[in-house]
Amino acid sequence: MTIKQIIAVRTDLNMGRGKIAAQVAHASMEFLRDSLMEHDHRHGVELTQTERDWLFGDRTKIVVQGGNETGLLDLHCRALARGLQAHVIRDLGKTEVDPNTTTALAIGPAHDYELVELTGHLRLL
Repeated sequence: MTIKQIIAVRTDLNMGRGKIAAQVAHASMEFLRDSLMEHDHRHGVELTQTERDWLFGDRTKIVVQGGNETGLLDLHCRALARGLQAHVIRDLGKTEVDPNTTTALAIGPAHDYELVELTGHLRLL
């Protein structure tokens, strides 16, 4: 059973390759950042078994075209409705985009079968 993370990137912003790479990296780690912020650091981070399996396994990431902001936010809502972790990335605006611009969305880590119906139609970036 494959565990992966899907990262959808906005394609309407015309971000450069380096900017896209940075946004994908931010998105990929957001679930862990949220876990760290949510728990008392003295007692460690509580991760689900799926998160642990992904983090200490092969950490498969699939980067797809997310379209525009509306499409990304719709995908975010649909992922949350399915009980999946989903994290929207908003840029600080230091380089190519304006502050608070939605740039990417990470869904998962989750089992492949939980992601395929939701994101299987999205084209690889």
